[in-house]
Amino acid sequence: MKTFSHTRPIRNEAGEITGERLAPVSRVTKDALGHNFGSDKRKRLVVTLRAGDVIEMRPERTGRVYSLKAVDVYRYMIRSAANLVALEKARNKKAAKAARNAARRIKAAEARRDRESQTD
Repeated sequence: MKTFSHTRPIRNEAGEITGERLAPVSRVTKDALGHNFGSDKRKRLVVTLRAGDVIEMRPERTGRVYSLKAVDVYRYMIRSAANLVALEKARNKKAAKAARNAARRIKAAEARRDRESQTD
């Protein structure tokens, strides 16, 4: 498996290895970025794995490079997953509270109706 600091050998005329050079791995996404990215909406994303565990991303055919350490990307992904769980839990609590409030309003309306019918 290639690592972030992948290197390729440098060979002389005899075919002997005389050194190594960095060979970062780059790939282009299949789909374009989409309408949320303004003028880059039709461009694909170029992802490069650099030495030092750095992930670089840039829109295709641009020089605007954004980079993060792989650990930070992983941390962001974990935090996003945890936020999704917390959001779903909050939505469930909100729905349960709305159901309780609706039942309470119905019960209060029935009690008012019963009181009014007793006074008549």
